Amino acid sequence: MNDSGVFGDNILTYISHHIGKFISRSNARSSSWKHKLLFDRQHLPRSIFRRLAYRRDGSTRPALQSWLAPELGMTNISGKSETDKPWLNTCRMAHRALATFPETSDLHRINVVTDNISHSSLFGGVATSLILAALWADKVKAYLRIITRTQKPDQTSLGIVLAANGIEFTRPVDFRFCPHIGGREISVGPNDIFLTTSWWTTRCLLNTVPPDRIVFLLNEDEETLFPKSKNYIRTNSTLNEPIRNIVINSHLLYSHITEGADAAPGLSQKVLTFQPAFTHIPRSFEKQSKKRKLLLYVQPQSSGVNINNCIDIIDAAVKNSLLNKNDWEIYFIDQKSRKVTFHEDLDVHLRKPMHWAEYIHFIRKMDAGISFTNTSFPTSLPLDLASIGVPVMTNDLSEHKDNVPYSDNIISVPSTKEDMLDGLRRLIDLSGDLPRCAAQMRSDHIQRSWEEAFAPTLAALEAAWPK
Repeated sequence: MNDSGVFGDNILTYISHHIGKFISRSNARSSSWKHKLLFDRQHLPRSIFRRLAYRRDGSTRPALQSWLAPELGMTNISGKSETDKPWLNTCRMAHRALATFPETSDLHRINVVTDNISHSSLFGGVATSLILAALWADKVKAYLRIITRTQKPDQTSLGIVLAANGIEFTRPVDFRFCPHIGGREISVGPNDIFLTTSWWTTRCLLNTVPPDRIVFLLNEDEETLFPKSKNYIRTNSTLNEPIRNIVINSHLLYSHITEGADAAPGLSQKVLTFQPAFTHIPRSFEKQSKKRKLLLYVQPQSSGVNINNCIDIIDAAVKNSLLNKNDWEIYFIDQKSRKVTFHEDLDVHLRKPMHWAEYIHFIRKMDAGISFTNTSFPTSLPLDLASIGVPVMTNDLSEHKDNVPYSDNIISVPSTKEDMLDGLRRLIDLSGDLPRCAAQMRSDHIQRSWEEAFAPTLAALEAAWPK
């Protein structure tokens, strides 16, 4: 940007600052006439206001961010909100197409579309999408473009994920921030293929490009995040769209999605599955400290019942002398920084989501873990722990008895007090038997190479690549 551009942008920032003060002073969020003044009938910022509200790169000016985000529903992209208006606006944001212009070159490019790739988000689906996209681009000799919707892309994140998983990548990479409102147009050519990471990014692309140019990476049963809600219907309907492929993370998730009363019909014709890989260095199998460390993790979208169940079980374990407060301390990972207390005087350490390297260093120091979700298949944390030799208790996986278990270091139990207490007893016994933990890690069925994990998927995607 030239000097005059900088000067003009400073003027706009100054004006937006005073608009923000006016809004704050007059409580404009609750005044319908002020909303109508600044927003059109589609509840999007009017064009004259948009330039004041957003910088050239699409980011919101700080003075208006705290007011705009709730008005647009952008703080709850997963669909959680307290009022109808944010929920409706969230749905509008999910369906809002990318701003694009046609590109006439024959450039072959893979585009990852996700919410953000900040360091604290580089787990589970986000990391998996970056790994798949990099391996895919390398295989078909394509360019790679990372498109984020809610935060500016951290351009170091791709290298961090690939290096941590032993993947070399030298193809050209472009990073773009394309927020739901206020972003600049991006070029889309005839050979652009898009890898989406959620039902809402898939919906966004269905309004942008033909469905046969979309590959949906499904890392978890998103229907369970919105059980029997309006977003449940939207999630289920997205799976039925005529997109090119749905790549499903694990055979257990595939069974869960394609079988039963709520199964989406016709999925098997377009589904590709893979077993996720875990490349972490194993833990030390020598006793490290006086107190053993128990990691408690409940999926952020999981119900409060799961959280309370886990806390109640730990309390019951202390009362039944299974957990001795002189021998154990509890570590709790939580995004909301809520205070966790137990009836007994246990040492509790609250940790927020961490950077990738810090997270791996952290879990290698654990002696045992508890991880419960709303699903009937393991999410990434139990596999993270088991892959490095840390025993973990998780929710019941018994409906998948025909599948080979990932690891004997994973103890799956029904979510009843009696079963969880019995599972915790077995977990505590196993955590004290370090040679057994090491032996079960060496004989597990957890994939350790992403190249091998994605080989069949990449072969199928390459065969369908536009010639």
